[in-house]
Amino acid sequence: EEIIPTGSNDIYVVRKGDQEWMLPMIDTVVKSIDLEKNKLIFHRIEGLLEDTTV
Repeated sequence: EEIIPTGSNDIYVVRKGDQEWMLPMIDTVVKSIDLEKNKLIFHRIEGLLEDTTV
């Protein structure tokens, strides 16, 4: 829903319902982006997300 520029790497703000996640746009986190399907594929990193379904 939002992209926050930080100078070193962008932060993608992802929202689902009342939940919000901030994902750093780096290769170890974001694996692919499908703009047509509005889909972001990422690796879950321990401590980055709580145990929720995104």
